[in-house]
Amino acid sequence: MSETNRRQIGGHYEELAACFLEERGYRILEKNYRCRSGEIDLIAARGRTLAFVEVKYRASGSCGTPEEAVNAAKQRRIWRVAQVYMTAHPEAWERDCRFDVAAFRADGSLQYYEGAFGGM
Repeated sequence: MSETNRRQIGGHYEELAACFLEERGYRILEKNYRCRSGEIDLIAARGRTLAFVEVKYRASGSCGTPEEAVNAAKQRRIWRVAQVYMTAHPEAWERDCRFDVAAFRADGSLQYYEGAFGGM
């Protein structure tokens, strides 16, 4: 699969995850927030909560589940990017922060994990 196709598919599932969050009262603050440390797919806020969301999709189970792709190294990268975001947005430190994973399977189903891993 070409890089362009991967990005289009990834963008599609990121948009679905954003809609899922908006339907639950979240406001999407950032999509594909990038810095030198990496990228966070979505940053969303609801009330006092700030969620840094990693969106994963797997077309098959041959490479494991989508949530398994958010391994320790990926978690550290996301945590570092979240620190950069919060440094650039000091008001974010007043919120309760968590790291979520939106895991899409080949059948289109979504398993959403609030507080999927620790961090701040």
